[in-house]
Amino acid sequence: MKIWKDLGSAKILGSVLFAILVLLLVRTILLSMSKVFAIDELTYAHAAWLVSQGQLPWLDFFEIHVPFLYQLLSIVFTLGGDDPTLITTMRWLMLGPVLLTMWSMWRVNRRDTGVLAICGPILALLITDHVIRWVEIRPDVLAFSLVLLAAALPYATRPGPRVRALIAGIAFALACWTTQKVYYYGSVFIAAWIADIYLWRKTRSDAARFILGMPHWFAAGALIVVLCVIGYLTLT
Repeated sequence: MKIWKDLGSAKILGSVLFAILVLLLVRTILLSMSKVFAIDELTYAHAAWLVSQGQLPWLDFFEIHVPFLYQLLSIVFTLGGDDPTLITTMRWLMLGPVLLTMWSMWRVNRRDTGVLAICGPILALLITDHVIRWVEIRPDVLAFSLVLLAAALPYATRPGPRVRALIAGIAFALACWTTQKVYYYGSVFIAAWIADIYLWRKTRSDAARFILGMPHWFAAGALIVVLCVIGYLTLT
């Protein structure tokens, strides 16, 4: 009977926490749609428009960040034309990294904390000063979601360990192509990868012990992005 009571309590707690999370997400979406645009957002949107016009970052115009965000957002102008109101669409699209971050926070804690893993996203959405910046068009938002994705994938159950490690490497490298700040706080990934190499040499068959997943596949994913960036810089 105690087991059934515990299961029932866990379901009730999970339902309550999920309802709180949904309410906070609704608040975040409403904030995203009503918040005044910051000057930085207009700068990034303008950079995205320039890219959609065929101009090249650093060559035809200056922007201090590495360009993945506005390369990605340039698709909005390519498909929608030269409409300045498309910056609202960009705000909508920036909710994607927010949801990705929420999933990653939940996934990292799910194995050890069960339903309480929802508390991670809830606490993040309760920090108002953080959420105000989180809903904006900023490289940091996209980069942080990609870094957390790379950290969360080893805790997932699907797809297979090799594919997860490959995607994690791609996500981390893309984060590095989004903002230079990743070079600082993301340096812990280098230490984790070195530790995984050591573990691989010790126990090659025990993939569950790896921090970032199978190190060779993680490196392969990162290398794919690096080669693409090298090719892009060489051709342009």
